[in-house]
Amino acid sequence: MPGIRGTHHGTMGKEKASKKGASRKVDKVARKTEKAACRETPTTPVEPSPPPPAQPSLGYTLEQAARVLPSPDATLESAIRQAYSDEQLQTEGAKVASDRIVEDGERLCSQALLLLQSDDEDIKNACAKAGLTRPLVALLVHGLLRLDGVAHQTQQATLEGQKARATSAANLEQAVAEGRRLRLEIRNRLEAVALVDAAVNKQLASSSVQPTSADGLAQQLDALAGVLQAILSGKDATTHGLAMLRGLSKEDVSALKQAAERLRRGAQEQGSDGRAGAAERQARLDVLDGYCLVLIAHVLGALRGVARRTRKVRRPSLIRLRSYFQGRSRDEDEPEPAPPAE
Repeated sequence: MPGIRGTHHGTMGKEKASKKGASRKVDKVARKTEKAACRETPTTPVEPSPPPPAQPSLGYTLEQAARVLPSPDATLESAIRQAYSDEQLQTEGAKVASDRIVEDGERLCSQALLLLQSDDEDIKNACAKAGLTRPLVALLVHGLLRLDGVAHQTQQATLEGQKARATSAANLEQAVAEGRRLRLEIRNRLEAVALVDAAVNKQLASSSVQPTSADGLAQQLDALAGVLQAILSGKDATTHGLAMLRGLSKEDVSALKQAAERLRRGAQEQGSDGRAGAAERQARLDVLDGYCLVLIAHVLGALRGVARRTRKVRRPSLIRLRSYFQGRSRDEDEPEPAPPAE
């Protein structure tokens, strides 16, 4: 019996050992299979998801709005111009710089056009009741584009005028300096002749004071040229000899006349410096400024009316023109009524 139990336990031990060995073999095979699968199956890198598309910016520039809106009605523009005189428009336009009008006007036009393109029935109805129309916005858009172009032209003309005035002033200053130098040199060389010629002596005495104006200096140079011309063409040997002794010649006569001519031309250019033309250009620009301000007032009032009728529309705001329109419209001084409940 003891021998039988020993045999039984020995057999069971061998079976357990055999099972453990088989289990280890299975585990090894499984691990090899997994490694092989990992080697055979390449890992695909995970690409980051693309960023969401940027939200398109809403709003229109004046050029973009002009392409969307119809051409301005000339009859409507004529009606506005008849309602306000050029003097009134010029007076108002002179109060505000053109760039301020264009900047705020462009924002108001963009807001108005977006409202007019809305599919929301409440906004459509509010625009109609407030009098916000495409013809009105089109008038303002094209008026601002015209104003922007004229303002740039006026600014360019002003800069060119300033350069021209600076150049003419420099030329005149140089001509005056050369004329004074030539006057002093010729007078000094003529003093020897004046000792024996009463006419020359009288001329030098009468022109002893240096002139303060370019025209006065030119007159003295012409007088000296005439005296010298008379000496050189005269038959008096003494005066002629003294003039030759100091090297006076016909070239000096020509130099005196040319210097006098440069002085007159410089003074004339300085007198007609284009300021009258600049004032006229500015007056036309001020009238156009005033015209655009009138249209902005109409669009601004309409946008405020839309905002009063629906909570879906924000009240228009001014930045560069805030001080100009402050208190000018009646609804600025009145409490803002609450929009109707949606």
